[in-house]
Amino acid sequence: MNASSNFPIQLGIGDLMVSGGERPLVTVVGSCLALVISAPDWGISGMVHAIYPTRSRRMPDAGRASRLFVDEAIEDLLSQFTGLGILRSQLVLKLFGGASITVAEAAPGSMGSPGDANLVVALRVIEEAGLSLAARDVGGRQGRKVILLPKTGEVRVKRLQSASETFQNAQNPQESQNPPKEPDRESTGM
Repeated sequence: MNASSNFPIQLGIGDLMVSGGERPLVTVVGSCLALVISAPDWGISGMVHAIYPTRSRRMPDAGRASRLFVDEAIEDLLSQFTGLGILRSQLVLKLFGGASITVAEAAPGSMGSPGDANLVVALRVIEEAGLSLAARDVGGRQGRKVILLPKTGEVRVKRLQSASETFQNAQNPQESQNPPKEPDRESTGM
């Protein structure tokens, strides 16, 4: 095995990947969400990184751009697995992100911060699909670096200390010198 075979694959906003390989999938989320779906019996997992809760009625469908929206991104990732013949009952779902990393207040009558709005939509879509979460590390005020080992479905999360660290890690994920640590809330058994 050469050194590049374990080099992480970075997922940015709107990216989706399903893999059964050895290379970790990595993304950094603040108010965005990263949904991980694993099919343990099949030895594959996938991740999608979405930024907005739902598409405005004024926005046309734009292919990959649909993965920017939490509701459409979840359905797209689910369809990647069901398209392979994997039953929804064989899937393990994990959710990360949805932080409130800015100090801006939510507008009256809104769903709260962008992270809160993303979480509300994600939880609704997952429930309507008849699925549940096996693990989650969501909310709060910190961004997260999410590392998925696709073959096993194991997820490691590193809490980021500030919005600037979240941005820096999103721009240069390989430069982070701190090893991933286990998150400290609602994320055991990942």
